[in-house]
Amino acid sequence: STTTPTSTTSVTSLNASPFNSNLSSTSTLSELSSTSTTSLNLDQKIKNLNIKTKKDDNNNSNNSHNESEILIKTSETDRLCELISRKGHEGLQSLADNISVALTIQNEVESRVDFIFDSFLRLKKEKELLMRENVKLENGIKSVSQWFGDNEKYIALTEKPDIDQVVQYADKRTEQIIELIAVDKSLSEIMFSLDDALQNHIIDMETWLKATRVVSKDQYMTRARLQKIKSLHETVESRKSFSHK
Repeated sequence: STTTPTSTTSVTSLNASPFNSNLSSTSTLSELSSTSTTSLNLDQKIKNLNIKTKKDDNNNSNNSHNESEILIKTSETDRLCELISRKGHEGLQSLADNISVALTIQNEVESRVDFIFDSFLRLKKEKELLMRENVKLENGIKSVSQWFGDNEKYIALTEKPDIDQVVQYADKRTEQIIELIAVDKSLSEIMFSLDDALQNHIIDMETWLKATRVVSKDQYMTRARLQKIKSLHETVESRKSFSHK
């Protein structure tokens, strides 16, 4: 009875040994498979990480490239804005100068227009005055022609007609004025003759002084009478014109 359990136990241990061995190898294979799977997963993750890193590097390089392009474009834009600003300032300055010149020319033209307009008005007045004078001259020519027609026979018969008979005065006052003017001119000729005689030593200083004193007195009185008659004539004419108004 004691032998039997012992043998049974030994059999049991012998029979159990292969089974445990199989269990160990199976476990080992599972572990190896799990390790292999984990390794593959790690490799895949590393690859993915490398790919992501490369993408990030590419993105960073692209970003840096874009930033450099942006800086270049910004610099070019700044230069372009500065150039536009400078050209615009120059253009505005040139425009201001042109406007100033144009205003100066406009002011000068306006002043010349005013001068031309004033000259036109002045010439118009002078034209009217000349036309009136022309009418007077034409009337005088007609009067003279008529006079020559009326006195043609008398002029043909007389070589030297008497001026007092040829000239017909309008009135007594006109006759007095013409006579006084003739006397004044004659006295002026006498004064000239006296000066000429003194310079040529024809008369002495004392004679020249006496004669000049007499002639000067006569000429003064003649001119006074002439001025008085003219003043009376002007007074009469002004009264006539006032009465007509």
